[in-house]
Amino acid sequence: TEIYTLSLHDALPISAGCVFLVGSAGMVQYSETTMKYELKPLTVGAILDQTFLILKEHFGLFLKIMLCLSLPVGLVVNFVITHNMPPPAAHPTPEEMAENLQTQFRFIFQTMMPVTALIVFFVAPLTTAAIIHAATQIYFGRPVTVGGAYRVAFKRAIPMIWTWILMFLFIIAGGMLCCLPGILALFWCALASSVVVVEGISGFAAIRRSFHLMQSSWLEHYLQYFLLNVVLFFIHWGVAVGPEFMMERHLATVVGTLLQSVTTPLGLIWALVFYFSCRCRAENFDLVQLANEVATAPTTPTQALPG
Repeated sequence: TEIYTLSLHDALPISAGCVFLVGSAGMVQYSETTMKYELKPLTVGAILDQTFLILKEHFGLFLKIMLCLSLPVGLVVNFVITHNMPPPAAHPTPEEMAENLQTQFRFIFQTMMPVTALIVFFVAPLTTAAIIHAATQIYFGRPVTVGGAYRVAFKRAIPMIWTWILMFLFIIAGGMLCCLPGILALFWCALASSVVVVEGISGFAAIRRSFHLMQSSWLEHYLQYFLLNVVLFFIHWGVAVGPEFMMERHLATVVGTLLQSVTTPLGLIWALVFYFSCRCRAENFDLVQLANEVATAPTTPTQALPG
């Protein structure tokens, strides 16, 4: 059997699990790939379908990632808030209102500010990077463990924090100039977190990379990003409102925190799927990945095309 050198455009994607390669001599070689999920420019509905499918099929893995750090910290923080922020009286006097306000200010400055710093600079970047890495490995059919996800997360944590700081400054600066530049900065930085984990670049380079990917088909990407955020907002709103109807405050705290173990991976997975969709639309990343899959996959006998 002869082996033919094929160009990138000789790869014709047939489905998520296979690809046919057409050589110059009219030969066809079939190669099984490890891809299970669709890697191509996607619509909003397809992005959500992929997201829910990944989360449903690997919910145990994402739950373990959340249990390692985010969920325990979230439970402790929410219990502290519940204990130190008692509900106001039905008809408080002015003195009671003033005392309650002073208590809240002391609690915010003495307790919540250090806790917020812990979450922003330790818990959030590690959890975000671990989930994005795990979802990336799952997306491409590669094995992944909780330990492996956190090993990558520890390497990406500081670059992630640095990128987030720059994103925050860009968005705040844009918002101070006018509302529209702040909104545009939010769109431009939409893919930066995924870029940090997947591509290993950070800071200004990650923001530039996100900007170029979003601008490659700006109207479609901006509209998709807006619609996906609207859907995610209503999901988060429903999750946040549900526990409020519970009479027992501590039980509501536990239920609300557990529900966050679903919404947090959901938000990060759809952002990753959207990132790959943008890459496919901007730089034919689907064809590049298919070529790589074929290059590493075991070959099968070829057969000639009729005629």
